[in-house]
Amino acid sequence: MMNGKRVEKHAAMRGFTLIETLVVMSLVLILISIAAMYNRNAGRQVLVAREHAKVLTTFVRARSAGLTIPKTDPSVERICAYGVHVDSAARTIILFKDLGEPLPGSCVSANHIYDGDSEALERSVLDATVNMAATNIQDVVFIPPSGEVIITNEGGTVVQSATVTVAGVESGLSRGVKINTFGQITEFEPIP
Repeated sequence: MMNGKRVEKHAAMRGFTLIETLVVMSLVLILISIAAMYNRNAGRQVLVAREHAKVLTTFVRARSAGLTIPKTDPSVERICAYGVHVDSAARTIILFKDLGEPLPGSCVSANHIYDGDSEALERSVLDATVNMAATNIQDVVFIPPSGEVIITNEGGTVVQSATVTVAGVESGLSRGVKINTFGQITEFEPIP
């Protein structure tokens, strides 16, 4: 009997073999590598989505401001419109105020384009790991209180609609924003 108890006790204390341990470790390493690849791709998607959100938010903020009457002292500055300036080469989006002449002037003198840093309200530079492409747009302005929209391209010509696309340099993932003269701002995913 004593011999039988020793055999049972010895069998209960038995551990994993070297082969079993190696198989489990191999499976764990495979799962970790899959998770790391998925996480890297997800990180790229988040980056493109974040930069796209910057562009979209700037357009929406300009449109919202263009529906309100500016609360500034017209003897100091006359805000005639709010707009967005797109510089795709520098990956920059600028929220700006289109200024007219102070009193006794009017908004007739406003040119509805971005004239430089004196009109800038906010500047957003997109991350270096994304590219920005603009089609038919350099400036878009929203004129209060009616919200009339004027879109101008690089040549200064007024156009009916425009798009801005943000794409990951390495990932190829892209998202876009389209705007038209009705003030409609829509998101889209470009077809490769």
